Amino acid sequence: MGGCVSSDAKGEKGLSAHLTTQQLAVTAGYHADKERDFTTEPVPAAERPKLQKTLDEKIALFAALSEKEQEAVLDAVYVREVPEGDLLIVEGAQAGSSDEMYVVAYGEFEVLQKLKGVNIKVNQKGPGDIFGEVALFMNTKRTATVAAVRKSTVYVVERSAFRKNLQNQQDAQSSQIELFLNSVPLLKTLTREERVQLCDAFEKVTYDPGQVVIKQGDEGDEFYVVMDGEAEVFEREGRAEKKVNHLTKADFFGERALLKNEARMATVIALTKLTVLVLKRNVFTNVLGPLHEIMEREKSDAVVQKRLSMLVKGHPESDIKFSDLKQDHLLGYGAFSAVFLCRDSKRNRRYALKRMRKMDVVHCASHVYCEQKITRSLQHPFIIRQYATFQDASYLYMLFDYVENGDLKDALLHVSQMSEPAKICGCISSGGEGVLTGMKEKQARFYVASIAMVLDYMHNLRVVYRDLKPENVLLDAQGYIKMGDFGFAKVLEDRNRTYTFCGTPGYVAPENVLATGYNTAVDWWSLGVLIYVLLCVKQPFGDPSEDPLTIMLRIINTSFEVQYPSFLSTDAVNVITRFLQRKPSMRLGATREGLKAIKSHPWFAGFDWDLLEARKMTPAIDPKLLVRDTRRLQAFEDDKKPPKPSAKADRVFSDF
Repeated sequence: MGGCVSSDAKGEKGLSAHLTTQQLAVTAGYHADKERDFTTEPVPAAERPKLQKTLDEKIALFAALSEKEQEAVLDAVYVREVPEGDLLIVEGAQAGSSDEMYVVAYGEFEVLQKLKGVNIKVNQKGPGDIFGEVALFMNTKRTATVAAVRKSTVYVVERSAFRKNLQNQQDAQSSQIELFLNSVPLLKTLTREERVQLCDAFEKVTYDPGQVVIKQGDEGDEFYVVMDGEAEVFEREGRAEKKVNHLTKADFFGERALLKNEARMATVIALTKLTVLVLKRNVFTNVLGPLHEIMEREKSDAVVQKRLSMLVKGHPESDIKFSDLKQDHLLGYGAFSAVFLCRDSKRNRRYALKRMRKMDVVHCASHVYCEQKITRSLQHPFIIRQYATFQDASYLYMLFDYVENGDLKDALLHVSQMSEPAKICGCISSGGEGVLTGMKEKQARFYVASIAMVLDYMHNLRVVYRDLKPENVLLDAQGYIKMGDFGFAKVLEDRNRTYTFCGTPGYVAPENVLATGYNTAVDWWSLGVLIYVLLCVKQPFGDPSEDPLTIMLRIINTSFEVQYPSFLSTDAVNVITRFLQRKPSMRLGATREGLKAIKSHPWFAGFDWDLLEARKMTPAIDPKLLVRDTRRLQAFEDDKKPPKPSAKADRVFSDF
């Protein structure tokens, strides 16, 4: 919430003077326990243009959408009347209204924040103002209370409806493109998965009436599908030119350009405003390989089905008993879990025990079950292994490898240093300030290559990780990585695409933020961010202390350019840039060559991948020198007693 804290804390006029801490606590509980009795109705047709203009000007995420996608979002918006004195948002709430964004239609609201137990007015909202934008992206606690000064009206945008409508719109468009591709004879041998991949590779281009799309005799490497509008096709015979075809929605042309360079056989001119989807040959080849090779092979999903079956097998059931585990000290914690060192008294072996409150994760049970299934099934030397799962009345537990040397963030803190300005940029600044640098590029390569191999292994099984960051890359006793925390991991099944917003704001890919659907390419984007962090000791799109919404808006803003320090090599800048491609199909790692393309990048020149995979390479940092940073654990407050059991949670997790 914006605004400055009022200097008049004791004489605040307006509604804030009448809101006691007790009232706020009661209201917070009311939000969480039952639905508010709000009056709601659809946005009147006459008000839609004004609302659309407001959202377009003030919400960058909305402005980035196509006209049809914007219409789909507006279909999900409704009007809510808020009586005078009602609290629309309660500070600290994480249920009820925490997934809603509001646009003030009429009336007036006060924004209040609690300072030392006193509610202080920090802002005021009137017609056209927006608040709660971050709710469109993630489930997070409200940072302020918003109260109606008088009877008011707001437009409400719910996160679930917002993302669902965008998903439906994107699915409809992808299905339409898939249908178009099915009708192209040259592409008849594509599998369904390949057609879905191509849907993301098309670029949308608009032509004005009378504008030439392609010209007879010119060489071309682009294939076109008409999405909207009409075009005419002309052939020239000598000096005469005659119309030979009329193109409308779903027609295609230029498909032979995907095979080879040859002169266009005709001229295509837009008759009306024309919107086409364009696919270039080099993009097609990057995504699927040369078309002539695809045309020669049989259409089969056998390989994919074999890969998926590997996930079903997993590890045999463990005979470890929960009663034999003795819990020791805290190793780490997150929003919904804590990890403790424990010892199996029978085997005299140490493990990491992840504990989750049932009542905290019942709203995201699918994530918990995904983590359980995926970690039980993955078998890779650079991935932590899950040995068993347990539950009692209050908690869920997962038992993993104990990885004792901290994580990549600890390693980064160990090697980062302030370098002299002259050594970095060739000149000393007027202030004589140094520059903070992270790992040497040779050190970073060791870890990045290890992570790339893990991601390639997971992606071949259609598993998307979705939360790559230094804190989730653990380091074992020998100094090699162990990927941990699979709480956001998911097996991609339907259309090889998912829509749920997952991840850490500074590391998420644009398509994740935009809710247009994404696949495993998001992990390669995150790897690009991670390389930048390892080398520069900062994130490329903003400091983690910044408003997460601001960071994510930079990620989707195509005009925002990442700034690279001068101490980075040209190859380092290039490899990061290749990973941070906003078009997923052009992203390094996400093309047809996958890991092979990464291995052949100049930044990895001379790197022995086989030696690393065999775990015979000398670790980049001596594990004996690493010290786990326990300062991050100081804010943890353990439960004084187990949470009250929940019948609903017991039902949801009966199969855990």
